[in-house]
Amino acid sequence: MTNNQKIKTALKKARIPQWRLADYLGIREDSLSRMFRYEIKPDKAGEMLLAIEKIGREVKK
Repeated sequence: MTNNQKIKTALKKARIPQWRLADYLGIREDSLSRMFRYEIKPDKAGEMLLAIEKIGREVKK
């Protein structure tokens, strides 16, 4: 599974829209969508996966 697929799967599983991840990362939603055009580097993917976990915990509260 590629980094992009891992991120998209994590977003779907946590029911978090891409705009919320983009907002958390401090970027625009269209910038995030463009990032998915190419393979995201492992360090950036790890940062995004951690952000998804944090957002998921905040949403469940």
